[in-house]
Amino acid sequence: MVLWAANFIVVKTAVAQLPPVGFTFLRFTLASVTLLVLLRWREGSIGLPRRDLIAILALGAVGFGAYQILWTTGLTTVPAGDSALLIAATSSAVNSARTCLLPVWPDISNRTTKAPSCSKKKTSCGRCSSM
Repeated sequence: MVLWAANFIVVKTAVAQLPPVGFTFLRFTLASVTLLVLLRWREGSIGLPRRDLIAILALGAVGFGAYQILWTTGLTTVPAGDSALLIAATSSAVNSARTCLLPVWPDISNRTTKAPSCSKKKTSCGRCSSM
């Protein structure tokens, strides 16, 4: 937990020396290479199906890339403590916004990817009538 908390101070100091986008690129390049080397060493293979690789790269670029670039850019204008507080409050803010914007959350827990087949008897799928 202390290492995570120190992240705000370290990044705030680093972006005073480097441009935020350059620092983020350097940071994630070093982390990616390190993790790929460790994965190759531990597992022996790092291959993924091509269709999964494209999706993972796209989601990673948007989810982590955009987030980290915006965060390090924002950290140039706000104190590290304020940044930590804003990030810690994000999950509560998102949940509150979801509750206000989507008061009726659809229940998807009982959905299946394939409709159940009916066999001339009453089933629980609700599509068939009893014989």
